[in-house]
Amino acid sequence: MGFPSRDGGERGYSLSRAAVNREGEVSSPASQVLITTEDAQPLDGLLRVGGLVPVHRPLIRTIPLDTPPPCERPGVVILSSARAAALAPALDQWAAGATLACVGAGTAEAARRRGLRPEIVGEAGAAELIAGLAGLPRPWVFVGARSPAPAMGRAIAVGEVLAWPVYDQQEQLLSDLPEVALVLLASPSAARAWARSGGTAVPVVVIGETTASAARACGLRILGKAERPGWAELAQAAAEALQEKENGPASGDTSP
Repeated sequence: MGFPSRDGGERGYSLSRAAVNREGEVSSPASQVLITTEDAQPLDGLLRVGGLVPVHRPLIRTIPLDTPPPCERPGVVILSSARAAALAPALDQWAAGATLACVGAGTAEAARRRGLRPEIVGEAGAAELIAGLAGLPRPWVFVGARSPAPAMGRAIAVGEVLAWPVYDQQEQLLSDLPEVALVLLASPSAARAWARSGGTAVPVVVIGETTASAARACGLRILGKAERPGWAELAQAAAEALQEKENGPASGDTSP
């Protein structure tokens, strides 16, 4: 059985391991994968489809912010995450008439649930998304976390993009590390929190290059990276990394 793709099909890759059943039977730590996002889904379901055993220990806690938007009418709205799409108040009214650009398909889907219509969906990160906005009406407004990814932070610092922070993220360090084969990291904050929790001995799989850069800086060993930012792609990368681990030692990514 493979992982579901964005178009509803199936990617033919799986591991020959049994997941924990609904009666709570315990599986070997060799098949266990740590989910570090605040919400276990959709990764929990995706990992189980691939025969892996998810363990959930969130490393990040979201704190909603009560800040007003930086302008009355934006020309372009840049949604950074599904959480931003969910937390921005009156987003559908404020963004009416603006071009909506989303970082990743998951963010775009969350925007649609708010009644919005994404016109641009970037899969390569903030820098390429901003570059693709050339010629569109200003102001361009980033809607997301108080501490954005580095590329977006630079654009905000030089005034190219305005910022509307709608949530903050607080690291939650773990005092008791679970015994798992892999750790899934979906943000730079999670990478830093995992390293500070003392988890540097366990290999990680990351959702994209921004998270990979943070993981390298923390001395974490990267065993895999999602083909593109997305939950299904991250689960797929976890399956492939574990398969490589079973078949023989992998060098991983330990570059600085």
